[in-house]
Amino acid sequence: MMRNVCILFTVILLSPLIMFAQDAGIQFEQTLDWQQILAKAKSENKYILVDIYATWCGPCKAMDQNVYIQPQIGEITNRSYLAVKVQMDSTNHDDARIKQWYNTAHYFQKQYNITSLPSFIFFSPNGEAVHKAMGYIDSDKFKNLLFDAMNPEKQFFTRLNQYKENKLPITSLAELSNQAKSLGYKQTGNDIAIAYKKNYLDKLSDEDYCTKENFEFINRNWDILSSNDRFFKLCYYSPNKVDSVRHNIAQQFVNYLVTREELTDKLWMNNTPISKNPNWSKLENNIRQKYKKVDAKELVMEEQLRFYKRIEDWKSYANYRDKKIAEKPVKVGTGFGGDAWGLNADAWDVFLQCTDKEVLGKALNWINLSIKTAEESKEDKLLYAYYDTKASILYKLGQKDKALPIEEKALEMAKALGDSYDELSDTIDKMKKNEPIYDAKWD
Repeated sequence: MMRNVCILFTVILLSPLIMFAQDAGIQFEQTLDWQQILAKAKSENKYILVDIYATWCGPCKAMDQNVYIQPQIGEITNRSYLAVKVQMDSTNHDDARIKQWYNTAHYFQKQYNITSLPSFIFFSPNGEAVHKAMGYIDSDKFKNLLFDAMNPEKQFFTRLNQYKENKLPITSLAELSNQAKSLGYKQTGNDIAIAYKKNYLDKLSDEDYCTKENFEFINRNWDILSSNDRFFKLCYYSPNKVDSVRHNIAQQFVNYLVTREELTDKLWMNNTPISKNPNWSKLENNIRQKYKKVDAKELVMEEQLRFYKRIEDWKSYANYRDKKIAEKPVKVGTGFGGDAWGLNADAWDVFLQCTDKEVLGKALNWINLSIKTAEESKEDKLLYAYYDTKASILYKLGQKDKALPIEEKALEMAKALGDSYDELSDTIDKMKKNEPIYDAKWD
């Protein structure tokens, strides 16, 4: 009898803990359809959280494992929201409930521009979409998101509607534009940015215009500006004034805009090349005559490489890459900003996309120069990646005996740095089996 009493007493003591464990975390609706959720949210005066996920999505699973199970997250959500999970993909294992939501899932995808997973759409108790967020969000930030989604001053869709009705303060448009772009509404973000520039920035005095905050907005929205804009003229005629506010941006912006207007826009029409044999000399002369302070030759040289890579004319690409190396000495540098990385990236593109052995031979010269430059710097931690590129090119050229020891050297260097090396190990195994590597084009 005493044993049974002890067991009963233990159950009584533990039952609150068991109930707490069951209630901890977000309690997602499991049985209702979308119309029923809308009706229940209205009757209970609760917001709605829609978690849009896919079965293959790693960050979606991480939200389940790390965030939704948190008691504080569950307490906030369960008190103020009805939460529902909507599966975006379809599998052979889907049960009747998930299949019932297929049409709603497709509607959400189209209506709310779902381009990244997980995505979160928030609705008011009246069923109006008020807010959106995307990607993995840790517990602290997700808690803030839950409160923001109930705050009209933070809600994206609410503020977007206020903007369309001319009810949002002009000074709020910079933030709204940035938010729209981050949520996948690029054109909407651009439209808002143009309105902000036209109706606010362009009306400021020079003193008020030249601030770090304003230049940061411009730096995020280069694509809405032209050479007729105030900022371009400041960068071109008064670069020191611009660079004193935001370091080293003036020449960078001038080069970008001149390239876009005088080269890219004249080479392409709706993503189709106007000609596969542009008159580069004429384009260079036009820039030189119009913009005396710009290195026309350098801009054209860079555009040639982008152009021939884009149309996959690898012979021309290789010829112009060799020309650039001959005319512009390679500088020792480290990391992604150094010439070693640029040479490696160009050689890698050729390896992936080209099967012409003459062009591959030129790419081999580039990667050798990349390795030499990296070794001279004595600090380039990406050196193992350059050796991987060299081994890959040699292997594609049919020189397996030379490629294998170099790939093994790359593996040992990656291990010594503590970097991920599974891909290198896999490449070595494929080389030994005479299999294609890295999904490159192969004869």
